[in-house]
Amino acid sequence: MSLGFEQAVPINEIAAKNGIDPLFTSMPVMLLLLSGTLVTTIIWCIYLGFRNKSLSDYIRSDNQKRLFTNYLFSLLAGLLWFSQFILFGMGKSKMGPFTFTSWGILMGLTIVFATLWGFYRSEWKGASKSIILFMAISLMIIIISSYIIGISGSV
Repeated sequence: MSLGFEQAVPINEIAAKNGIDPLFTSMPVMLLLLSGTLVTTIIWCIYLGFRNKSLSDYIRSDNQKRLFTNYLFSLLAGLLWFSQFILFGMGKSKMGPFTFTSWGILMGLTIVFATLWGFYRSEWKGASKSIILFMAISLMIIIISSYIIGISGSV
């Protein structure tokens, strides 16, 4: 994705020349990049469904309410995932010559928020104190590094 965004700078420039607000010039690029991702993901999931004989699991469940809830949360996860790229494109448009740092910041903060969500959802319940300490130190390093990268353009 990062390479796709970097190689698509000419598309961003064409969008800007045609009157698109600089905050949103990465939207045509996302359409191209994510369309390919969508197609390959659908093909892969159908292939695995046939191979594992599990395609019917998409519509069949012992608990229809749980199936609906799973689809609802999947939709929410997809919207959140897609919105990160919208915000990524908007932020990247404001970074000037330091756009090369934007992908590292996005990935680092994705790790931080996913880990914090895991703590909130008790996914780390039962982990040893040394692992929790190691993770807390790692998260602090990621946060401080993202901050340093973020302010590097204003120094």
